[in-house]
Amino acid sequence: MNNRWLLLRYDVESNDAAAMDDFLKTMYAVHSANRIPVSLFCTGAALETRENAFRAFRDLAGDDPLFDVGDHSYSHIGVGYQRGKPVEALRADYERSLDVHERILECRPDSLS
Repeated sequence: MNNRWLLLRYDVESNDAAAMDDFLKTMYAVHSANRIPVSLFCTGAALETRENAFRAFRDLAGDDPLFDVGDHSYSHIGVGYQRGKPVEALRADYERSLDVHERILECRPDSLS
């Protein structure tokens, strides 16, 4: 038995909107054709900035279990979280992002980071 694993995860938060739009389409085509599961992570701000591209991705991917979308908070506060900041600030940033995920992708993210 061959137990090889391949884990792919993409952070989809580039400020280059055209490149990101092309990336989402190409990534979907490659992963669909080869049946390779993938996790995408994005901030709520990125979803709002490229709402149409992410809605198009949602429409392509549908409920396909190959694709899951995780959350990086609204503003990346989780990555830059510093000792001494109130937990309420972290919670509010994530809640804002979760609301954006529900509005644009019509679901809550599968994971948080």
